[in-house]
Amino acid sequence: MSSFRPVLIASVLGLSMMSALPGQYPPTNGDPPARVGRVSFLDGSVSLYPNGAVDWTPASLNYPLTTNDALWSDIAGRAEVHLGSSAVRIAPQTALVFGEISDTVTQVRLDQGTIDVHVRYLNDNEIYEIDTPTGVVSLSDQGHYRIDVTPDGRRTTVTVRDGSAQATAGDRDVPVGAGQSATLIGANRAPILGAAVAEDDWERWADDRDRREDAAQSTRYVSRDMVGYEDLDEYGTWQVDATWGPIWTPRYVPVGWAPYRFGRWESVQPWGWTWIDDAPWGFAPFHYGRWASVGGRWGWIPGETRVRPVYAPALVAFVGGSNWGMSLAFGGGAVGWVPLGPGEPYVPAYRASPTYINRINVTNINVTRIDINRVDVTQIRYANRDVPGGMTAVPRDAFERSRPIARAAVPVQPADVASARPSAVPLVGGQPIAPPPRGTVPD
Repeated sequence: MSSFRPVLIASVLGLSMMSALPGQYPPTNGDPPARVGRVSFLDGSVSLYPNGAVDWTPASLNYPLTTNDALWSDIAGRAEVHLGSSAVRIAPQTALVFGEISDTVTQVRLDQGTIDVHVRYLNDNEIYEIDTPTGVVSLSDQGHYRIDVTPDGRRTTVTVRDGSAQATAGDRDVPVGAGQSATLIGANRAPILGAAVAEDDWERWADDRDRREDAAQSTRYVSRDMVGYEDLDEYGTWQVDATWGPIWTPRYVPVGWAPYRFGRWESVQPWGWTWIDDAPWGFAPFHYGRWASVGGRWGWIPGETRVRPVYAPALVAFVGGSNWGMSLAFGGGAVGWVPLGPGEPYVPAYRASPTYINRINVTNINVTRIDINRVDVTQIRYANRDVPGGMTAVPRDAFERSRPIARAAVPVQPADVASARPSAVPLVGGQPIAPPPRGTVPD
């Protein structure tokens, strides 16, 4: 990738490249965030600068976004990011950095360009903030908002279509109501209030995306806080099973498809190994809920709808052992996994508190409590390992280098299934595969 993107952002802020991207927001200590952003739409040239990376890379659909990740849309590029029940649409030539994303705080920084923000729900204790070079925009209620920052970073315009916001420049703030715009031009001048700027074609495109979500029937079965629900209607069907309750089944899948096979593994901070699916619908079914084989077809079971779902990097059980997979990968060893089934606990490979582990399981499999100190994944007989074609295995090199899994997958024989030992982490030859350190980019 060329280097003009970080240089451009830095010039807008008058900062060095490294201070303009990572490090603007303090690291979040403790448990990983329960909520993430998802790249849910891309058109044209859009680039991603993940936290800890060394350069820009092309943004990809379904990539999870969290603190200090940055997006840049080129002259003809646009994108959409979902954060819980809210959607952020990114216009061409826009530089956006994601700050804190958690259950109670959504904080982003708009360095230049235009974003359209639709907040569907905002709890009393929830903060939604957009930082700009000339001030801060705090969203006070659910609603529809537009924020523009000029290319030189010297002027911010916040427009409220419906809802309410507060525009702050220095120690001066102005409430902005529906049908109004406020202009921020520096800390020494109070925001200037006026009539709302006119809607344009790009904003009408964002409105069309909102109407599509408004009509989603999947909200009968999942919470709007479940990131990725908005694509389920178009690509699959729902049914209510006597045993499992609501089940979603993808309408069309490639030959040989199984959950967690058509995509790739990437190291994403702070979780480590994270599944990035290829399918346009491939977010919610791989980061929430469980999979089961019902009537010879794979179906996704979303789990509890009454509580806010907790994001997981991948709901799988890895399999391996001291000798497992050696013949599969032509002597180099292989790593394998199966999708978790209903009622099977998820044990994170990353550091997390017992409270977090209980939350992430309760919201996915409807159990009341898990004593993580008593869960031995090596002793669990995972249901989906016995489903024909349910286990996926690839050579270690393909896994570590984020290769397309479906192309690299090797045949798994019944004997391999029988000898595979479950694990919470990916294993080859009985040894864990550690995620690469920050700042490395797969070949």
